[in-house]
Amino acid sequence: MPTVFVSHSSADRGFVERQLLPLLRQHSIAAWYSGDDIASASVWERTIRQGLASCDWFLVVLSPDAIRSEWVQAEVQWAMDHRKERIVPVLARACDPSDLHLQLIRYQYVDFANGGDEARAKLLAVWGVATGHLLCVEVDVLVRSLSEAATDERKQTLVIRELATIGKASNCELCLKGPTVSRQHAALRIRETDGKKSVWLFNFGTNGTRVNGAEIQSQPIRPGDVISVGDFEIEILGVRNCAA
Repeated sequence: MPTVFVSHSSADRGFVERQLLPLLRQHSIAAWYSGDDIASASVWERTIRQGLASCDWFLVVLSPDAIRSEWVQAEVQWAMDHRKERIVPVLARACDPSDLHLQLIRYQYVDFANGGDEARAKLLAVWGVATGHLLCVEVDVLVRSLSEAATDERKQTLVIRELATIGKASNCELCLKGPTVSRQHAALRIRETDGKKSVWLFNFGTNGTRVNGAEIQSQPIRPGDVISVGDFEIEILGVRNCAA
């Protein structure tokens, strides 16, 4: 599967982390994405150049903030010079793509500002991925903080439409604020085999994810399982179907 460089302004980080990255990962499309602040401009430029050169495709998130971003402008110019036949514009918020780069008028953008499921299907179709009906389940969880600084617990129902992310980023479906939790630490994804749905847990973070004490990369989860993410335990209380 392809590797995709995701160019975006910092103001569109939430859109990238909530909508784009889970969708790409769910379909085994690797994304190069800078979600962390980089200390200096020189280190930033070196890191970005390495990311650009390592990717087959270039995806740019279009928005008024992207148009004003000097870094997005520079990245788009690099793509025009080196990935001209593999540029995918994605409209996150209403704007004129030609205000970012005149040649973007040649490309048909994927409209996430108004498109919903149609936009997701259109984006995946760029790489030959076909989508069917939207899978949906509800997962009841009991979240416990094991930190001495903030011990608490709460019940929550996660509505998973294809995939739900777990991490400390505020736009994660299950947001866990802790120093050992990655921004996008793990995800719950629905799989369907022979008409039967199951929920799988995938590890994304560098700090690891455990199920019932054993470290995992991917594993189906069931009621009674306990997921460990940083200083948190997530007990699975129940799983049931819901309308998409």
